[in-house]
Amino acid sequence: MSWNLRDKKYYILNQPYSKEEYNEKLKQYNLGSRKVIRELQEDFKKHIREEAIHRENFNIRSESSTGNFLTNCDKCENGFHWENSQNCYNMVRGGKAKNLIDCVGCFDNELCGGSIGCAYGGYNLKYCSWCTTCRDSEYLDLCLDCRDCFGCVGLKKKKFCILNKQYTEEDYKKLKTEIVDSMKKDGSYGRLFPYNMAYSGYNFTTAQIYFPDTKVNVGKFGALWEDVDDSAVSGINPENLPDDIKDVDDDITSQALVCPKTGYRFNIAKRELDLYRELDIPLPIYHPDYRTLQRFEQMKVMTTFKYNCAICQKEIQAHYPKDWGYKKVVCISCYQKQIY
Repeated sequence: MSWNLRDKKYYILNQPYSKEEYNEKLKQYNLGSRKVIRELQEDFKKHIREEAIHRENFNIRSESSTGNFLTNCDKCENGFHWENSQNCYNMVRGGKAKNLIDCVGCFDNELCGGSIGCAYGGYNLKYCSWCTTCRDSEYLDLCLDCRDCFGCVGLKKKKFCILNKQYTEEDYKKLKTEIVDSMKKDGSYGRLFPYNMAYSGYNFTTAQIYFPDTKVNVGKFGALWEDVDDSAVSGINPENLPDDIKDVDDDITSQALVCPKTGYRFNIAKRELDLYRELDIPLPIYHPDYRTLQRFEQMKVMTTFKYNCAICQKEIQAHYPKDWGYKKVVCISCYQKQIY
């Protein structure tokens, strides 16, 4: 329950205590009570909005780069949760890359574009999905150690293949040129695979974390949606469970709980219950997927908002929506002066 501290211990709400005082103060809070935790969370959020100093971004050792949560990046633009890379543009969740554009979940690649989930030595890949150690190829899906292939699925250690059919190098280049020219005419070249080829529904992917949407809207651009019908299975509302973890019976592990937010069922495992009791924290009442979405809430913002540094008044672009109500958003330079 503290903020903007460095190399401190035994603090509560930014107030220092001796070790004995700190332990006595903690005893005043019943941390095993869901009601108490909610009250503490709301109180802490108020302090975070009004008193905490918020840096404009969380980029570390990154030069000439834009985005958020970048680490060791140089000349990267519009990147998020990315690290150890150079000259990358429009990328999310990846790293150790050079000269990439429009990539998601890619690692250890170079000169790639419009791809997702490609890794480990990928080179000169375009519009590929979940490929490993492939190079000089386009429109591959789930391929391993392939090169000079086009429009193939599930191949391993192949080259000069189109639609999983083997060709000579000369025939491969000729046919590939013809296909690409045809795709350019109908406007399909340069696009990744259609949304309806995704391995799961939109609502069960990380897209729902970064770009939450509804079944109706994602259906308009062809994405799948996986409906979950738990209506035939009985369960209890977790909000009706005992407030304090000390009052929870062992038989909770044999009952299905129904998340009040999503309607999804979930269970409390025996070891999970033991851990909650050991740590003296209340039972969760929401489905694990919903809890994950909540944890990502402050890390998924990919747009910037205009602020003036609360200290030097310089105009900055920060990743905090205005409705969060943060009073003290500062530039990196002022943040370092204040904190370190």
